[in-house]
Amino acid sequence: MPIFPAKKQTGFSLIEVMVATAIISIGLIGLASTLTNSMRFDNQAFLGSQAIMLANNMAERLHSNRLAAEAGDYDDIEPNKAPMSCSKIPGCSPSDLARFDVFEWQTQLSELLPEGRGQVCVDGDFQDGNDCDGDLENNDRRVYLISVHWAGGDSGKTREIRLQIVP
Repeated sequence: MPIFPAKKQTGFSLIEVMVATAIISIGLIGLASTLTNSMRFDNQAFLGSQAIMLANNMAERLHSNRLAAEAGDYDDIEPNKAPMSCSKIPGCSPSDLARFDVFEWQTQLSELLPEGRGQVCVDGDFQDGNDCDGDLENNDRRVYLISVHWAGGDSGKTREIRLQIVP
């Protein structure tokens, strides 16, 4: 007969506590990973929204300066040359306004998107697969292609939004 009678165990053993801690730790690591991915996807969605807003901004500029758009003045303008500011000069021609619009739009792209850049060009037949060909043989109206490019975050891929309009 034992000297001390066996006592019924109460409380938790050390192994049970370690297993519970490991399970909780794995759950917290999963939660942290989910939050990190959520923040990354939120940022990508925000940049995509900015790109869409900027593409629509250029489309509105084309619509508001219809004379220059129909004349092809927005087609492949060199964005690095700063034109005169048409916002303060009342005698600005439609062609000057087109150059100013593209310059201002390119500035917004570079400020609001990482490695942001864009192009506005005439694409006569947007179904032929040749972007910015300027071919108007089959079409009496100009079809403009507005494209916005930016760096896509972690993956390093370049993201792109394309918008085709007839002003």
